[in-house]
Amino acid sequence: MRERKSEKGLVKEIVSIVLICALVFCLCGCSGTKDSESGSTGADTRVLSASDVSMSYDKFNGCKAYDLCVDKDDTIVIDVETLNGELDVAILNDREEQIFSEIVRDNKNYSVIVGPGEYVVTLNGQDHSGQYSIDWGTRS
Repeated sequence: MRERKSEKGLVKEIVSIVLICALVFCLCGCSGTKDSESGSTGADTRVLSASDVSMSYDKFNGCKAYDLCVDKDDTIVIDVETLNGELDVAILNDREEQIFSEIVRDNKNYSVIVGPGEYVVTLNGQDHSGQYSIDWGTRS
């Protein structure tokens, strides 16, 4: 009889853990995109195509990263509009080497020529208000 209660108790614990994990997953959400984000308010992210993304926000504190795949020699274009604060922009290649880095405090447009491969564009906001767009793989 005592073993029966232990099995029931164990089952209840497992079910409770599974329900808690499901609840946390639902509350956190899942975007389904190949990017990661933290710390933005009033954010609106738009993936316009397979090679174009943009985000506008009231305030951005934290990091956002995008994985890009470039099939041939091309240009990664980053356009930043700054109303307030600063945005650190960096591009890393598939060997995790930084090939571009800039701290943006006003409106800027950058064009970075890259070869075929995988790249990560990271954006770190410090009280940044404004928007940015990233285009790649669109030149013929």
